[in-house]
Amino acid sequence: MTADILSASAESTRTLAGVAITGAIGFLVLLALLHVLRTDLAPTWHVISEYANGPHGWLMTIAFAALAVSCAGTVLAIWPHAEGWGARIGLVFVALAALGLGMAALFPADIVQDPMPPASWTGNMHAVASMLGNPTLMIGMVVLAFALPGFAPWTGAGPALLLFAFLSWICFIAMMVGLFVFLPQGTSGLAALVGLGNRLLVVAYAGWLVTANWPLLRG
Repeated sequence: MTADILSASAESTRTLAGVAITGAIGFLVLLALLHVLRTDLAPTWHVISEYANGPHGWLMTIAFAALAVSCAGTVLAIWPHAEGWGARIGLVFVALAALGLGMAALFPADIVQDPMPPASWTGNMHAVASMLGNPTLMIGMVVLAFALPGFAPWTGAGPALLLFAFLSWICFIAMMVGLFVFLPQGTSGLAALVGLGNRLLVVAYAGWLVTANWPLLRG
């Protein structure tokens, strides 16, 4: 009986880890597809949230939902295997990020224009989602990058987890500098920090989520 329970628990963990990895990879695939379909949005200074408006916007909605599912699956997969305050706090932050990403899927962002019209209600809600989802995920990634290698499944994953965690912070800071310092001066030059930083940021998210779940998928 005990063996059956342990086997069922291990299978459940692998399933959740598989869902998390599939969500992260699916997000990247959909985002790459949108870059092909939406050539009207320059990737250098438009952020990915803007793909939710206009043609094929539903693909960006699904992409955000997939990343939200990936975060939720990560929390459910790791929780039983990583005890201690550090790991639990990190997972709570990732759970909050899942909520923020779910909100981002429900409320499309406004398209950046010059001059920028007053923000719509959905645009404001998307801004709230971004303020909830980005910081919590980045904090959770750093906390868990230090906490998880203390547990057997992740003993060799520490360097990769730290790499993606710190890369996310570098990209986020670069994006903010581009958005508030360079983009107001025009869409050329270092304004590219906005779009490129934003895209590398979400790649770091997906890379971290895959790395965190891969040891559990392998069993």
